Amino acid sequence: MTEQPIRRRKRKKKMKVIADPHHLALLNEGVLAWNQWRQEHPEMLALLGEANLQGRDLRAADLSGAILQGANFRRAVLQGADLGGAFLQGAVLEGANLLTG
Repeated sequence: MTEQPIRRRKRKKKMKVIADPHHLALLNEGVLAWNQWRQEHPEMLALLGEANLQGRDLRAADLSGAILQGANFRRAVLQGADLGGAFLQGAVLEGANLLTG
């Protein structure tokens, strides 16, 4: 009986989704412009992965279903923001304000 060589499993590469420059530009116009775009384009997936949103005022921003993987939200104001269904793996929320009231 011949011995079979031990095969190493191939590691799956982690896929990183980086921010779409158009999406970042829209968010830079402000929450009102961002939310209007989200309402007008509900079929679009918001891509904000790896975005630096440190210290930003994102109160009431519609980030539902957004790809926020690795995004930096340090000290950001996220009161009333909709994060339902958002992909937040690796996102930094240190010091972010998520509380309402």
